[in-house]
Amino acid sequence: MKTTTRRILLVLPYIALIGFVALMIFFRNQKEEPQVREDFEQVREIKTTTVSNKPLQFSIPVQGELFAFDKVEIFSEVGGLMLESAHPFKEGVYFPNGSVLARIDNEEARLTLLSQKAGLLNSITQIMPDLKIDYPESFQQWQEYLSDFREEDSIQDLPEPKNDQEKFFIASRNIYTQFYNIKSAENRLGKYRIYAPFGGVLTEALVQTGTVIRVGQKLGTFMRTGTYELEAKIPLSELNYIKSGDRVSLTASELAGSWEGRIKRISDQIDRGTQTVSVYIGVSGKDLREGMYLKGSLETSRPTEGVRIDQALLNNGKSIYVVKEEHLRDTPVEVIRIEGDIAFVAGLPNGTVIPAKVIPGAYEGLKVKAVDNQPTAVSEN
Repeated sequence: MKTTTRRILLVLPYIALIGFVALMIFFRNQKEEPQVREDFEQVREIKTTTVSNKPLQFSIPVQGELFAFDKVEIFSEVGGLMLESAHPFKEGVYFPNGSVLARIDNEEARLTLLSQKAGLLNSITQIMPDLKIDYPESFQQWQEYLSDFREEDSIQDLPEPKNDQEKFFIASRNIYTQFYNIKSAENRLGKYRIYAPFGGVLTEALVQTGTVIRVGQKLGTFMRTGTYELEAKIPLSELNYIKSGDRVSLTASELAGSWEGRIKRISDQIDRGTQTVSVYIGVSGKDLREGMYLKGSLETSRPTEGVRIDQALLNNGKSIYVVKEEHLRDTPVEVIRIEGDIAFVAGLPNGTVIPAKVIPGAYEGLKVKAVDNQPTAVSEN
């Protein structure tokens, strides 16, 4: 009896284990099979733009000081007392084109010239009898020359001799020497009046009315108003992008408004220290003054065609994602220039579709769907 009980107790755990396993199998068979989750590819909706290549245009910052385009120093070629003229010889005074800048007393030079003319008139009168006998064919033209002779007027050219004998005869009487001395004196007399070569103002006045002027003395400095040049330094690396005639937009921090200039010339010499080239920009404006400091941007062009894009679209500065068959593909590009947040790139064929803005978490092969396309946005300058 005891042996039977013991056997039962030994077998009972195995029976319980078998029953537990059978029960688990039963309940598992009663549970519905879970549906298998099908794998799917993530699709990102993005805004895109279509590449339309055009000649690249961009701007180069420029800055510099204004200088008068026409500026001359005034010197006197004659001496004498400086007289008063229609406009005072003072700094800042405007002189119209052709008006008298300075007037120097010429009375002594004028009287000397009249004396020389009287001497020539006397010399011609003395040879008239000989001309009438020896050169009758020329007598009439010399007679008319004497009749028209006026000491106060500019001297007229001497009559042309009919032959060499007449020419030698006139020269032997010292007529030609006196004539050219008078021409020289007339020319010198004109230097007692200094005229404005263009409309402008005196920026420097070193003399005043009543000053005794010496020959070769500097009187002041005269410059044209409204027309100026700005000298800007351009890096050597930018030299291939600019040419004479390019537009420049200029502003001044002290004044409102802006001025448009154009490149007039480009220096052939390079500054060794800075590796820059001087570019001279012509600009005009009534509010401009010599010595003003202007800055702005130089509109440049390059034959290479390309597009402007947001710099953030570049991958490691040398490639960009393009949309091909609804997937992103990393495509290399040539970066021509970077200006702030804008990159100028080449190497994308016309019609290439690219993201309009940065896609967070973008990667090679990402499936995308274009929801908005702007064909010209990327190519506008």
